[in-house]
Amino acid sequence: MLRTAYQTRIVFLGIFLAVGFILLIARLRVVQIDRHHELNAKAKKKYTSSVKSVGIRGNIYDGTRIPGPNLLASSKVTYDILAEPRHMGSRKEEVLDKLTNNLKKTSRAVLKQRFVSGKQEIVIQRNVDHGDVTRIQQMKLPGLRYVESSVRSYPKDSLLSHVLGYTTHEGRGASGIERSMNDELQPQEGYLLFERSRRAHKVSTLDEQKAFDGKDIHLTVLEPIQSIVEDVMDELMEEVKPKACYAIMANPKTGAIMALAQRPNFNPNNRKTMKPENFRSRFLGDVYDPGSTMKAISLAGVLEYNKNISLGTPVYCENGLWHYGGHPLRDAGHNYKNLRFWEVIQKSSNIGTAKFALTVKRRQYSIYKDFGFGQRTGINLGVESRGILPPEKYWSKVSYTRLPIGQGISVTPLQMVQAYCALANDGRMMQLHLVDKIYDPITDKSKYTRPLIRDLKVVSPEVAAEMTEALKTVTKKGGTAVAAAVPGFEVAGKTGTAQKIIPAKRDENGKVIERAYYSNKDHVSSFIGYVPADNPEFVLYVVCDEPPYAYRYGGKCAAPYFKKISEQTLNFLNIQPDISDKVGSR
Repeated sequence: MLRTAYQTRIVFLGIFLAVGFILLIARLRVVQIDRHHELNAKAKKKYTSSVKSVGIRGNIYDGTRIPGPNLLASSKVTYDILAEPRHMGSRKEEVLDKLTNNLKKTSRAVLKQRFVSGKQEIVIQRNVDHGDVTRIQQMKLPGLRYVESSVRSYPKDSLLSHVLGYTTHEGRGASGIERSMNDELQPQEGYLLFERSRRAHKVSTLDEQKAFDGKDIHLTVLEPIQSIVEDVMDELMEEVKPKACYAIMANPKTGAIMALAQRPNFNPNNRKTMKPENFRSRFLGDVYDPGSTMKAISLAGVLEYNKNISLGTPVYCENGLWHYGGHPLRDAGHNYKNLRFWEVIQKSSNIGTAKFALTVKRRQYSIYKDFGFGQRTGINLGVESRGILPPEKYWSKVSYTRLPIGQGISVTPLQMVQAYCALANDGRMMQLHLVDKIYDPITDKSKYTRPLIRDLKVVSPEVAAEMTEALKTVTKKGGTAVAAAVPGFEVAGKTGTAQKIIPAKRDENGKVIERAYYSNKDHVSSFIGYVPADNPEFVLYVVCDEPPYAYRYGGKCAAPYFKKISEQTLNFLNIQPDISDKVGSR
């Protein structure tokens, strides 16, 4: 009996031990295998620390190569000061006093409140200058950590602000080149993982990844020319007082943007100046009827596709009033009779242009398409408008006489520059671009932007040359833009005076109660041209948005400022005068 009871106890004890052992094995499996990564991470937190390191965001330079590029945007090295009050011991009040006395933006009351917040690590101050950090480090205060950071700086203040853009407080690009090239400019983060003692002292390094600086961007814009353009834009705003104005200069042979400025502008170093109406890039998003600047495009298409027409071909301009498609078309303030083709351009005759354009009626849509209208230029600077080129199936009979004179088609300033670059470059259209090269500090190599031909032949070289001859007369006696003439140089160009469209008014249900119409007092006035005409160094477009009525004509509002910019730019580029007169005998 006793033996049986003893054996029973042995069996139960064995079962108990076996179950316990199995449970222990199961628990060990959970701890050692199933929860290994979780528990290992928790353990590491007790004896390891990780410090993040950040490279410097890439610089932005202009395109000057000799003696060297000019710095347009850079990142200044600063430091974020962090603290763990629990490691300060009895010196907490001392740390409070010294931080408050040596950091201008730090309040003792706010800092003390953070000290008692219970957080393991708190922010003392961000973006502290190197000198202030060095001074505090020399005090050997306990519980402080210094993390390298940076703040974006624009040495030229508002110069080229709409192209450069600005960055967010987190250091990412928000507009302009800062945004479009953000991936290239952004630095690569690094880190240092190390074992630490109970008092947060480094014991040994466990893992390390080096931080790398961002790539440097070199633009095609030349700072001296940009300064010239911006100074003249300031003069235009002060003297003419339009709602806004802008100027774009490009090299027609490469498509490189040499200068680009608009007013009003802003200073990216001063966020108070950054109102929506100031930092919106009008050259990307503004669309407007171009007016008479479109005539050179339309008539270039006429010369290209109607071989029976030459510069000397006459056209009857109906004494200033012509009816077509049930609508009148006027040569505002003029009663022209017979004008030759080149005189139609010189005098900017609406009727002459429309009549010539009708000779290639079914080619018109493709002409505008070939010149890039209705399409983005692809300049890669931000959200860009396509403009408005209505599909031909929506054109009315009268459209074939209105689009050639720049009504019923809406363009962006960049599209117009691109189109005239084709005329100035023997009919070849180059891709507009702003980036000259990208320098990678990791590989120590630069990647250059190769000029690309957007369209090999918009018009033939012969037609481009003929249009240049006709456009020269615009800035000579009898033309609409004598004020754009540059002494010593042939200037080929065209004025534009376009009425702005007043949008349709609708009621609360969306029903149109007043149709859209052309304003009689609000205009977009412009002048676009290239110099020297036979071997252009640049195409320049000057636009005034809503100038006072007395300045509504492009020849008065924009042409004089085209001249000022051109004179100074040619002088800077050391271009020698080149005078010729080939159209005078026509």
